[in-house]
Amino acid sequence: MDIITIQNGHPLWEKTMAFASTCSWRAGAALAKRMKENAFTDLERVIVAVENDQIAGFCTFSEKDELPDRYDFTPFIGFVFVDERFRGRRLSEKMIDQAMRLAAGSGFSKVYIMSGEKGLYEKYGFSKLGDFKTVYGTTEQLFVKTVENLSSSEKTAAPVSGMPEEIRGNRIILREQRDEDVPFFTYWFNQPQIMFQCGFEKTFDEEEIRHMINVSHRSEDSVWFTVTDLEGNVLGETGLLRMFPAWHQTDLTIIIPDPAAQHKGYGTEATRLMLDMAFKKYEMHRVSIGVVGLNTEALKFYKKIGFRQEGVLEEAYYYNNEYSDFIMMRILRQEWTKEQNN
Repeated sequence: MDIITIQNGHPLWEKTMAFASTCSWRAGAALAKRMKENAFTDLERVIVAVENDQIAGFCTFSEKDELPDRYDFTPFIGFVFVDERFRGRRLSEKMIDQAMRLAAGSGFSKVYIMSGEKGLYEKYGFSKLGDFKTVYGTTEQLFVKTVENLSSSEKTAAPVSGMPEEIRGNRIILREQRDEDVPFFTYWFNQPQIMFQCGFEKTFDEEEIRHMINVSHRSEDSVWFTVTDLEGNVLGETGLLRMFPAWHQTDLTIIIPDPAAQHKGYGTEATRLMLDMAFKKYEMHRVSIGVVGLNTEALKFYKKIGFRQEGVLEEAYYYNNEYSDFIMMRILRQEWTKEQNN
């Protein structure tokens, strides 16, 4: 299950709008109308739960809700809904947690929810402020949760919305992944040498690559970029994945698949930019990577960057009727700082 933060223009926007308009909750139609009219400020987002390309639920992160303008409470979590097929899996809690991280990242000290539900939001750490008249003349409960009550891992987790759209280096650009990248990755990810180096056990068609870019790579515990040259030509991809802020650690991945683009410094610069992001923006303590033992060029590359081998999974990788060791490597924050200062 992926929890994804979206705005108008995101590939899931239309699908979420269609789901909201036909879901069993009548308020879903109001959200669908708002999405169709794009009645959202720059701050506001829709948060969706997605499983196997199906919308399982949604909520919103908004500046205002149903209160009259004389109240200055902001921001709000609203339109919390989980489809009946997916209930009992704590999806409401996960979407609310994502909204709380958005609030923390935007500098808010409190987050509010208006609801008629009794005993629900208290379970998620919210406190009731009281009963308030809405702009529709009805009375609803107003709940509040302080961002200070979030754990450090909640504050530092990395929602997709916090990911910069573009990072420009001296020779490369890291930018958000787009549908236009699909043909490049479909071609290269089906090449035998790339499948071996990356551990792909099957080929991919364009729809699978599109789902990977638009859904899998937009999960709340990862950030992914397409790597291009300064003219915008696609070179590959890189990302931080399995990000675990509570332990301050993450995994790194990078691939520049075209041999014509290798050994030109693109991968080195992309890796250095990602390590800077991991250690400085996301305050990680360690970054790990796993390398196929037979991929000797990759092992040399990561050692040159500063990664150290810390373990060997003997004969843990199988490809083309041959077993290979899997080499576990890592770099710690202090090692990266020392490397930068040398």
